[in-house]
Formats: sequence, structure tokens, C-alpha cells
Amino acid sequence: DALEKEAQSLLVFYEEGKGFPGAAWARGEADFHDLATMTDDDDLAADVRVQIAKRMFDISVGIPCIGEDGECYAVMMLYRVPPAGQKRSDRPNKNWKDLRKNLRLMSLFQQGGTMAYSAIRLTQEARSWKEALEEYREDKGGTTDEQVQ
Repeated sequence: DALEKEAQSLLVFYEEGKGFPGAAWARGEADFHDLATMTDDDDLAADVRVQIAKRMFDISVGIPCIGEDGECYAVMMLYRVPPAGQKRSDRPNKNWKDLRKNLRLMSLFQQGGTMAYSAIRLTQEARSWKEALEEYREDKGGTTDEQVQ
């Protein structure tokens, strides 16, 4: 349907505080949401992707990828699929919000965000290194990898 087509678009940018990723960005740490009980008048519910997530999952966690400069460069989203046969509102851990108080879990999420940021930076650097190598090769008249080493 049109809602799913919109949600599947490849390039998605969020503003701070908008949608699940924007909420994690604004918080600056793991941001949990109970999709099973989220109402349609919730501020986040206006996002098309939130509506899709509410149909498929019962909990979401947004993990900001923070750089050394303290800026958020991306947000990793994790979702929980309710086990087969379990009602979305009948979870074994109804105190899921207490997960935010679990320091080990929050540390793990923070480390995951840091690792994701590092992967983003390395990918960006690899592109510029490749471009620099190509320019070098052009300047040297088509030098091979063996000759560069």
C-alpha cells in the first residue's frame, strides 16, 4: 500500500526530535518506545515509518551514533517482533522501561553507537583514499597496485 511504499524509500532524513531516529538523536542515548500501547495522537505517530513499525513490532530502541565532537551522525534502530501467539500487550516483561536503568545494557548500546560511527567514518575515509589513489595513478600514468606498494 502507499504507506509501505513511502516507508521503503531509500533516502530518509530526520530532524532532531522527529520520528524514532530523531527522538534518539534529541535524547542523546538509547531511546525506547512501546509500540504496542503507543496511541495515534502521540507526536511520533505522525511519521509514516512509525505507523508501519506499530503494525509489525512491539518495542523499538533507537541508538544514536555520536562522534568525538558530540554530534549525532546516525541512529541505529532495533525492533522487537512479538513471539508467535503472544499478544502485543501481553509481554512477559511489562517493565520494559526499566531497561533504561540497566547500566550494562545502556553501556552496550552506547558502545554499539560508537562502533557504528567509527564504521561510517572509515567508509567515508576509504572513499577519499580511493579517490586520492586514483588521482595519484593518473598523475603517474596508470601505475598498478604493485608499483604503488
